[in-house]
Amino acid sequence: MACRIKKTAESISDRLLSYTQELISAESLSGGESAAARSLSRMLREAGFDCVNADEVGNVIGVINGGTRGPGLILNGHLDTVPGADMECPFEPRVVDGGRAVIGRGACDMKGPLASMVGAGSILRMIGVRPPHDLVVTASVLEEVGGSVGSRHLVRNGLTGRLAVVGEPTDLRVHLGHRGSVHIDIGTIGKAAHASMPESGLNAIYLMGPIITAIESLGDRLPVHPSLGRASVAACNISAEPGARNVVPSACTLSANFRTTPGMTEDGVLSLLEESLTPIAGRIGDRWTAAIARNSGTTYTGFQFDTPKVMRGYWRDPVGA
Repeated sequence: MACRIKKTAESISDRLLSYTQELISAESLSGGESAAARSLSRMLREAGFDCVNADEVGNVIGVINGGTRGPGLILNGHLDTVPGADMECPFEPRVVDGGRAVIGRGACDMKGPLASMVGAGSILRMIGVRPPHDLVVTASVLEEVGGSVGSRHLVRNGLTGRLAVVGEPTDLRVHLGHRGSVHIDIGTIGKAAHASMPESGLNAIYLMGPIITAIESLGDRLPVHPSLGRASVAACNISAEPGARNVVPSACTLSANFRTTPGMTEDGVLSLLEESLTPIAGRIGDRWTAAIARNSGTTYTGFQFDTPKVMRGYWRDPVGA
């Protein structure tokens, strides 16, 4: 059986390379995954999946019916990518290294893995093997922006399985868990004034300064997981209002991203943040706020969402350990 699978996989390698290139070319920033969804849906049908559809938020779902219908293996990926940023021609895939690698936005995260999932189903069809239970491929939307909007919707609408494999890049090593993510918006409240008379106001950016320092020093005190390592925190974005060049800002907002270990909750993260600011309470008083950031908007299908930008950390010990 293993030899048949290997030979069949080799026979469709060019097709899967073509699929990967097509998916990379289908620019799919978060909220704009429609072209990639159409391409992937067609690929799943070509591979012989028994049922292919997109749900109301735009997740693509392909099913190969099992010998016994019911939850089986879930292969999970996501359709969206981060922006191309400073990549050269990010949505024009290039095959390099004698055909051993593809360069393009999302090549490994995760257009290539999605093509491989299509290939898994195609191989089963080609060798005439029906899985014992349903094989389900799910490609979710809005994964990159935090909050796992698409995956949350899948689970809340009944997606279950006996086993799930997530196609995130891991250097082909099996990972049994991941750190979580909690996005927090921290604000400081000052008083606006003209820049020619800064003493008549209270600069919200200056109030934020000691908070940034406190967050930076918090990193070494965060919990450590024996397999996933230490939790972390990073200050990722800062803005001020009203944002004029000649006005002392009355408000400043900092976006911080905590990467959490299993067992850490969003309330626990807020408590850690508050504790870290205790030594500077005399400098900032009650002129600061902190709240879990929210992710709101509309999917490419028109579905409106509003979810916390939180993903819990997860770990599962090896079976039989």
